[in-house]
Amino acid sequence: MERYLGGEEINRTSRKGICQGRKAAQLIPIVFTDARREIGIKELLNLIVQYTPSPVEAEPHQARDGRKVTS
Repeated sequence: MERYLGGEEINRTSRKGICQGRKAAQLIPIVFTDARREIGIKELLNLIVQYTPSPVEAEPHQARDGRKVTS
């Protein structure tokens, strides 16, 4: 992250790590936007496409009803 904020490009290895962090819910990106002025919307959509797992790759959601877990 420090390298990116310092102006370096994100390489393939870093991108893979970011994707794994997102998939494991250990990394939560924050993107500031202003929909009325259309600021940051393009960047948000690019982030979603590049760094979030597709529904096919995502773990199935488990609902909880008290102590009972269902799929």
